[in-house]
Amino acid sequence: MKKIIIYIIPFLLTIVLMACNNNPKDDQPESTETGKYLGNYTSQDDACDIKISVEKRDRLYKYQITTATLKSSGNLKIDTLNNGVYFRFTNLSSESESYSIQAQVYDDEFTIQNYGNAMNQFHHIKACDLKYITFTKEQIN
Repeated sequence: MKKIIIYIIPFLLTIVLMACNNNPKDDQPESTETGKYLGNYTSQDDACDIKISVEKRDRLYKYQITTATLKSSGNLKIDTLNNGVYFRFTNLSSESESYSIQAQVYDDEFTIQNYGNAMNQFHHIKACDLKYITFTKEQIN
């Protein structure tokens, strides 16, 4: 019995260590896609003149939203899930709270929901009265 325990304990310890070595996936995309999301995105509606710039500094994605009356910046998380890629604009703040905006990315385009309804009241970019704002990546010639 003592010999069995001598063999079982190292075996179980090895299994536990291997399971713990399962590093959680960073929420940034694979290195092959590093530059894919960098660049400038502009709103596609003339009523909302909005530009979002995405860059990478010190291994972190950063964004800057620019309108005629607003200039805001923060961290951009890029989540890769089974059904797609999501941008999560963090560090946005209003008078009362801090929040984030999430958008699913399709090719070089994404759409954000700019404001809610009576049950879920919010308005992210007040310079624009559209409920949904679609942004398209500017192509470099």
